[in-house]
Amino acid sequence: MNPTRIICLLLLTVASSTAAFAQKVPLRLEFHNDSIPRSNGPMPLDIEMTWGGASLLEGRLVLTFKDGPMVHGRAVSYDMALNVGRNRFQLLLPTLDGKFIYNRVEVRAKFVTEDGEIDLDPSPRELRVPPQGGRA
Repeated sequence: MNPTRIICLLLLTVASSTAAFAQKVPLRLEFHNDSIPRSNGPMPLDIEMTWGGASLLEGRLVLTFKDGPMVHGRAVSYDMALNVGRNRFQLLLPTLDGKFIYNRVEVRAKFVTEDGEIDLDPSPRELRVPPQGGRA
């Protein structure tokens, strides 16, 4: 068998197993922020991750902040270990660059483990951001 063909088959197998892993994992993310943080400063974010697996899940949360097609920032959490059930965390996000018309930004989230990525966004979320150029 051709070595190139073997490599292609191996890559397809790895890609399909990673996609299957991401679709089967019972992990949910919720934001618990109701207040608007001060402008031109870091943004505190309270999150709750509910893990429905059978054992500990280790990885990092990756948040991407977008306004339409434009990416305004990306935050990667510290290493996390999720127990079965609800897990609450507090993150301090860096200041987001850009001006937002409605003081909201779309957030895309994924949890990255050694086995692959878990997409946490069947539909994008919105997060309130501080107004630019003044104090909130």
